[in-house]
Amino acid sequence: NQTPDVECDIATVTVYVDPVPDIAINLSGLPSTGATGVPYAGTFTCVNVGTASATAGTSCAVGSLPSGVTQGACSISPAGAPWPAGGPIAQGQTVTCAVNGTPTSSGTSIAAGSTGATGDTNTANNTAQRPIAIAAAPVLSINLALLPTTGSVGVPYSGSFSCTNSGTASAEASA
Repeated sequence: NQTPDVECDIATVTVYVDPVPDIAINLSGLPSTGATGVPYAGTFTCVNVGTASATAGTSCAVGSLPSGVTQGACSISPAGAPWPAGGPIAQGQTVTCAVNGTPTSSGTSIAAGSTGATGDTNTANNTAQRPIAIAAAPVLSINLALLPTTGSVGVPYSGSFSCTNSGTASAEASA
């Protein structure tokens, strides 16, 4: 029996990958519920998880919000400075945008977030959706204008007040 001659060649390959930005959006800071006539507030973020700064074509936005609710100002961290749409987002930095307002109608909206930058080749994390259910709600007010402001001990007290529901749902007694 003969042992075959086995030779192995070893090669080293170096792969160079150009650094690129990768902006990812997250809508989890938006509350999934709200009520008409009741202030709504939340945030969403866009993070550069890539290997390079995003210097052009940057965006971080949300649309299809409930009526009466809008996207507000954005800031960039870690500095906390205001961030204008289209501004740079360095590697590892986070843009946080406010969303607020008072919903004017009930129903479910599907908030649609989008982000990106020139050179961002990973588009799988550039969009996100979040359902936001706005419920009808009573809005009660009490008018005490017809009640006397003073009274005397031993003297009958009389007056009237009124309650008004200007909301979009009935107000019911609860135990």
